Order: sequence, then C-alpha cells, then structure tokens
Amino acid sequence: MDNNSIMTESDGSDFLNMMNYILHDFGPRPSSETCIYQVPVEIRKMNEEAYTPRIVSIGPFHYKSHNLKSMEKIKIRYMDKLFRRSEISSLKGCFDFVKEKEKEIRECYSRDFDLESEEFRRMVLVDSCFIIQFLIYVFTDWEDSDYSLRINHMTMNIINLDLMLLENQVPFFVLKELCHLATSEAFSILDLALCFLTKATNLHLFEGFKNTNSSELHIQSVKHFTHLVLILYQPPSQEHWTMQNENVLTLPSSTELTEAGVTFRENKTNIGMFDITFSNGVLEIPRFWLTHDTSIQIRNIMALELLLSEDKRFLCDFFFFMDCLTSTAKDVELLVHKKIIINNLGYNEDAATFINKLFINVPLSKNFYLSGLCAAVNNYYETPKATLKRNYIQTLKRDYCNTPWKTTATIAAIMLLVLTLIQTVCSIISVKDK
Repeated sequence: MDNNSIMTESDGSDFLNMMNYILHDFGPRPSSETCIYQVPVEIRKMNEEAYTPRIVSIGPFHYKSHNLKSMEKIKIRYMDKLFRRSEISSLKGCFDFVKEKEKEIRECYSRDFDLESEEFRRMVLVDSCFIIQFLIYVFTDWEDSDYSLRINHMTMNIINLDLMLLENQVPFFVLKELCHLATSEAFSILDLALCFLTKATNLHLFEGFKNTNSSELHIQSVKHFTHLVLILYQPPSQEHWTMQNENVLTLPSSTELTEAGVTFRENKTNIGMFDITFSNGVLEIPRFWLTHDTSIQIRNIMALELLLSEDKRFLCDFFFFMDCLTSTAKDVELLVHKKIIINNLGYNEDAATFINKLFINVPLSKNFYLSGLCAAVNNYYETPKATLKRNYIQTLKRDYCNTPWKTTATIAAIMLLVLTLIQTVCSIISVKDK
C-alpha cells in the first residue's frame, strides 16, 4: 500500500473538522417540513426591496436587521395585550409549546440560523403573538385597543405587505396553537387571517380573492401567510384543470391579436385568474390590479411557487400569459382601456416593464395550465380570415399611416372620397326626381 494514501488519525480529524465547518456554514439540507424559504439570489437581485420587510421583521431571516429594531418594543406590547385577556397559565402554555416544537419549527426554514435556543424561542413567541393580536385588532376594527397601539393607515398598509413576504414568516401551525391557547378558543386563526386578507385592500389582486371563507380551506394544508394567499389564488377544484404539456411558448401581443380580429373583454364572473376563456374570437380575462403593493405580492407568491413545484405554478402561468400579451406600453393601454388591467403603477410603460421583467431568471413550469387556450388563440390568429385582416391593417399602417403627415393626408383623402361619394349620390337622386 502506498504510504501517501494513508490518512492518519490526525489528518482524519482535521478533515472532519473542516467538513463540519463547511456544512455548518452551508446549513442543513432542507427537510420534508421545509416550507419557509430564502428567495434564490438570481430572483432576489432583480428587485431586492420586493422581498425585504420595511417595518416589521417576522421569523429569523431578517431578525437582526437594524432598520427593523424599532418595531421590537411594539411587538412586545402587542404580546402583553394578548396575554392580558387570558390566564397566566396561557402564557406558560404558549412558551412550553414553542419549547417543545423548537426542532420542528427550525426545520420549517430552508437554512439554519446562529440563534441559541432561548433567543430563537423568544423570537418565535413574540412574533407569533404580535401577529395574533394584530389580526384580532383588524378583526374587531380596533375595538378595545389602546390608543398607543393603534396604527395609522399608511403604516398599516406596509405591515400588511410585510406579513405577506416569503422570507418574513412563522409556521402557521404555531399561530394556530398559540391563538388557541392565548384566546381560549375565542378566535380561529384561519378566520382571523381571512378577515385580515379581506380588509387588506392594498393586497387585492383579483376580485375573486374576496370570496373565500374558512369552511372551504383545510387549515392543516396552510404552511404560512404567503402560502395561504397562494392557496386562495389556486383554482377551486384542480380536478377540472387539464395540465397540458404542449409546447406553447409564444403568443401574439394584444395589439397584434386585435389587428387579427380578436376582441378583448373583461370577464366579470369573479372566479379569479382562472376564468380566462376564448370563444369565437373573444378573449375574456378577469380584471386585476397592478399597484406597488400587488407587484410585491406577485413576486413573492411566484417565488414560492417556483420553490414548491415544477408542475403547478398557476400565478407564474397567468403572468407568463400576460407577459406575452403586453410586449409594449401600447399593449397595456389596450388592456387598460378594456378594463382588464387597472394600472396604478404609473405610466403604461411601467406596467409593461414590470410584467416583462417578471420572467427574467424564472423558468417556465413543466405543465402550463393555459396551454390549451393559447393553442386555440394561436390557431385563430393563423386562420385565413385573421391573416388577411391583420395584413390589411399592417399594410395600411406601413404605407399610409407611418408618419403624422401621411396619416393626415390619408384621413383627408378618405374624407374627400366620402364627400365625393355623397355628392355623386345626391346628383343621381336629383336627376331621377327631374
């Protein structure tokens, strides 16, 4: 045996120490319980602010952020308010629960954190109790709230958004149990959460978002707040959706489709983003709101979809569909005019840029749920009638309306032609009368 290949006990110890150091720095492998993720670097770098809380830190990812420290005292006051409504045994019960479930709670996060057990448990307890008391205030319209604990409207909207961020979460099972213990079953965390989402109007992306009640959800399936919103945006029954794997990766823009005779119409059935239909040249799409807050929510839910599944990415698929339709500001203008997009991002260029940038560094899902509809639209676009119509319009634009002077001259020529036709008809009628 070659002496060079022999590893001494000392060498082996050094090697193991080095590997332990590397693996500790890398963090644990995600377990089957992992549900709260750090946004991948390639996605995060497209818009850092969209994934970073602005006022309140929840959970360990942003726990040590200095610009969020001012909220810590307020969170403790909210926790104090929560336990004033219950027995002292409730506080001990909450603490014991967090202590007992510490390992399970840690496994919910996609990486480990350099926090001692006592500090970790304290963080989970304070953050969870703050959320519960905050939701109770929202549920009761701030009834019985101390004036010093009330939050102004602008701050409220920012907190609403912070609670939706993927990296800013505590596991839902912790909220459920602590709410049960702290309120003596007076409140259901799921009812509180749904009431909060209904009242948090700055987070409403679709009309259908408001039409869900707790009886339609299984609380065990909810992992955290971002996941709850994702569930609310999914189709009511996925059994009726055929996930097709057709290679439909392109779609004409809304302007091009209009030139081919496609009519855009708002779908008012309020089912949500899944009520997109195409029939007889009419494409119906549900209305949705683009605001600063919904744009952040969209990014976080899409990030969660990407980390959860390669097959069912409904929000990603919806906005890939919209990305195809909105290549330019003119496309957005058309959909705004049709009341499909409510654009509060600013100019139409801003909305087009936002949608177009959503899919930079984002892979498409293996099964695109709108592939059948896109195939139908593409087939219509290629029919002889649609082709003739769009070619005629494109020729008109290219040869007669490509400059303001040519457009004015063309309109003047058409008016002259119409006036000449009217004069001719009048002359004929006059001759016949004689």
